[in-house]
Amino acid sequence: MRYEYTSNLADFKAAQRTYVRSSLRRRIVFFACMWGTLVMMLLAVLPFALQWDWRETPPALYGVLIAGILIPLSRPWQLKRTYKALNGDPNVPLSIYLAFEENMLISGIEGKNEARFQRSGVCNTIEDKDMLLLFVAKNRFLYLPKASLPEGALAAVYRWLELPGAPEKC
Repeated sequence: MRYEYTSNLADFKAAQRTYVRSSLRRRIVFFACMWGTLVMMLLAVLPFALQWDWRETPPALYGVLIAGILIPLSRPWQLKRTYKALNGDPNVPLSIYLAFEENMLISGIEGKNEARFQRSGVCNTIEDKDMLLLFVAKNRFLYLPKASLPEGALAAVYRWLELPGAPEKC
């Protein structure tokens, strides 16, 4: 059976949020990457601030402070740029389809590409109220926005996930 739905930049952002929130380790790594530079900068500047005048602080520390502020602020732009590189124009919704043939899950973007997954190719799943992520590698996943899926598609995916042959880990 074939199911068609649309996906957009908001679904992509929700999938990224689901991925980051799925485990404590992922949350720590994400926040360390986003805010780590700023925290390290503040720790590096603190001795200068307590002992000397700000005019005597090395200029490189100001650059690190600016980078520490800009990295978290650039996250929405980075997500939009990644979406654009993978899927094209972020303002145009993608027409996506899911199909099932015997033991295969087929997912594709209409007129662009298609991927076929055997049950052994999906090594993990993560789910929240809005999104279902099917992991095909440790950090690569197929995202299925639950609200966009047609009736019956989610049940078909769950039935497919119950098939034997799931690997132990990615």
